[in-house]
Amino acid sequence: MSKNYLVILLFLLNGTALVGQSSNNAFRKLACSEKKWVLAHPFIAVKAFNCAVRSRFVTDSLEKNQLLKDGNGGQLDAFRHAYWMALLTVQFSAKKAIRLGKVHEQGNYSDWKKGIQEDGFRADSMMCEMDLKNNLVGVELGTSFRKDTSKIKLNLTAQVLAAVKSGKLTIIKKNNVGQWLDEAGRIIDLKQFGKQWFIPKVLVRSDYVQPRN
Repeated sequence: MSKNYLVILLFLLNGTALVGQSSNNAFRKLACSEKKWVLAHPFIAVKAFNCAVRSRFVTDSLEKNQLLKDGNGGQLDAFRHAYWMALLTVQFSAKKAIRLGKVHEQGNYSDWKKGIQEDGFRADSMMCEMDLKNNLVGVELGTSFRKDTSKIKLNLTAQVLAAVKSGKLTIIKKNNVGQWLDEAGRIIDLKQFGKQWFIPKVLVRSDYVQPRN
């Protein structure tokens, strides 16, 4: 199989380019579940890569224009996952999109065990659960887009953005300065949990109004 496919999937699953690394080094950094996906779907990875590039570009644009914020458990993070899944569903199918989303989260868990961060942040159980929930909403939007040809004229970006603003997606509960909150609204001291996978973060609707600290 061409080494180019391996680099493509690295971009796809990690969302950022690892400039200067060889294809072999890039492939070695993938989790086992992700490597298996590459080997099983080398040609799909090419088109999926285009979806990932588009998702990253649109997400960065929304942040730059201050339409959404918080790429770590916030609205921007939720949008990125849902939009990525919507694009994959339109390009392929709901089944393939869901499968790839699960492979990605399995890779995050594997990276967590190795102490590897994603986009500069350490994954945990609630972050992965949030991603999976948003993935399903993205698949639902993508499926609707495929079935109703009249929606092709509409902007998929606008639909996912509307889902964020209306609370259809899921984010992690925080206060207005970005501190994680537990169910009772108390600030979570991450130092108490060290490198644990299970942290008592709380999932809330994406239209959640953050309390002031």
